Amino acid sequence: MSASKYIPTGRTSLIKKDTVSLQVQTEYAYRPFPRLTTTILNSGQVLHKIEKKLEKEIESIAEQNIIEERIRSQHADVIKIIKENNTDSLLDSKKPAEPTPVVSEIHQDAVSEVAVSDAVVHETEIAAPPPAEEEIEESNEIHYTQRFKAIEGVKYVYHLTPDGQFHSEVESNQFKKTFSPIFKNIVEMMEIFAISPGGLEREKGVCEIQRNQLYLVSAGEKIYFVVLENPNKDINYEERFNQIINKYINLTL
Repeated sequence: MSASKYIPTGRTSLIKKDTVSLQVQTEYAYRPFPRLTTTILNSGQVLHKIEKKLEKEIESIAEQNIIEERIRSQHADVIKIIKENNTDSLLDSKKPAEPTPVVSEIHQDAVSEVAVSDAVVHETEIAAPPPAEEEIEESNEIHYTQRFKAIEGVKYVYHLTPDGQFHSEVESNQFKKTFSPIFKNIVEMMEIFAISPGGLEREKGVCEIQRNQLYLVSAGEKIYFVVLENPNKDINYEERFNQIINKYINLTL
């Protein structure tokens, strides 16, 4: 199975400092080599880029969880540095320097979190600058998964293709173990959302499969099973999921 199927959740924050708004993005990529990259942007212009090279691609769910912790830590560290520097020094970057790779082992213990002031840093739903063509699919998938997981009560997100195939054998086996009756009828269940003539995407929508536990979400070219645990009764999950898929489908190139 391809290691590229293990994609940890990235982070995006909007920092308002003085009269300037800076966007900070941290994400994992496996091409041309596995790495964690944090990018600081101002009005779409890349000001700084911090890149940490990994020794290998992510090859398991356990390694994916470790890298997600590293992403959170690296993201928070960069935000802390931004807060401690004046705006002029951050904007003094007409030509961003090439990122310097730093080797980082996947199995290294996760570093401690750095507290970030909510008054300064805000999670944002603005679209990230267009990625390279070969990474568009990966970035969109990160955005969907990140937004689903950010909702209180969401425990796990499974990725599927429009024809009902899981993106990894690990996910397939895990879902089969937890939702065996549904797993047996996944192909039929996909028909809840009409498929396009070419078979490349389905109608957008959200369907509650098991009350307060499992939702089927179609984002067109991406299909998701979203699992809830101890859901918040004050949250309308169907409405929230619809907001997410419509937001990012409109931004998809």
